Amino acid sequence: FQREAAVLREIHHPAIVQLVAFGQAKDGTWWLAMEHLVGKTLKDRLSQGGPFVPRDAWPVLATMCDGVALAHAKGILHRDLKPENVLLLESGLPPCKILDFGLSRYTAKPDRITATGTVLGTPRYMAPEMLHENAPIDERADVFAIGAIAFEMFTGRSVYPAEDFGQLFGCILEGRTLSLRSVRPDASPELERVLARPDGGEAPWSVGERDVELHGRRREIVDRDPAIDRDELEQRLDACA
Repeated sequence: FQREAAVLREIHHPAIVQLVAFGQAKDGTWWLAMEHLVGKTLKDRLSQGGPFVPRDAWPVLATMCDGVALAHAKGILHRDLKPENVLLLESGLPPCKILDFGLSRYTAKPDRITATGTVLGTPRYMAPEMLHENAPIDERADVFAIGAIAFEMFTGRSVYPAEDFGQLFGCILEGRTLSLRSVRPDASPELERVLARPDGGEAPWSVGERDVELHGRRREIVDRDPAIDRDELEQRLDACA
């Protein structure tokens, strides 16, 4: 609670849940009070409504990128971006809010809040370097998670072709991911290129100096659709990375 409160005090953005109050009860229990929000999580929306069409996905992805970009500008990594932590607001203003900064940290203050050997974050949205105990973690891990979320928004399934946790960890470590059009043949080649790995399959999306494809091939993130302002989305994704 103290970590999350400290982080949220630093961030004020429409796309990020706002801290209202923070304190400690007489019995020593710490508490947080957040703004009241009405809506459903992205996870629930995907479970109930299936994949998004690009024009509906764009406002959510762009808003997420805006919020993450501000957090990164403040030197803060979220480290657990996933559909459960994205709330789609009933009002639509803004389209979504990013929740749960409980695993976040400052980039200038490396730390370890879990025991050695414990996985930090949610594997289905985890960049490969997060499974390596001594690997450096930076902003690209969050951008990677946005890419994995985007793939799920467009397809309704995980980017990793795994049936159980053992297979999942193997996929993450080896960088084995699905191509967009193998799951959704009606998707445009432009959108598939955005969500493809940078070298066509030889390496994971985000390892060392490699940029995440959501950023690296962001020029046409969505299908050719007059409702989409691709230039604006490109600017937002650029700021996020």
